[in-house]
Amino acid sequence: VLVRRVPESQPFVESRLAVLGGADVGKSTLCGVLTHQTLDDGNGKTKMNQFRHPHEVLTGKTSVCQDMIAFDSMGKILNYSATSVSEMVEQATKVVHLLDLAGDVKTTIYGLSAYGPHAVCLIV
Repeated sequence: VLVRRVPESQPFVESRLAVLGGADVGKSTLCGVLTHQTLDDGNGKTKMNQFRHPHEVLTGKTSVCQDMIAFDSMGKILNYSATSVSEMVEQATKVVHLLDLAGDVKTTIYGLSAYGPHAVCLIV
């Protein structure tokens, strides 16, 4: 049992998880599977859901992508049932922000220092 007191001014518990690793190890694919509940087809279908910039689509490489997983009070993931981000946030008691960092060292260091993640997931 985890007992946690959330301040009145904060509607939900929020944490940031940085996903990092080398190029082409599956960071964006993992984030896409977790946030969109779709499996990859082996050709990058799930990774394409994560791309936000035209250069990412052209090169197939992520810069820094932010996404989130929202949970209700029973621990159920809201990403798969909510129709919009605002609906997810309204119903959420816990939000995990996924920071999908690029495979190169310069962008990874920038992402770690700029976003200040609470935890890091290393994909090898």
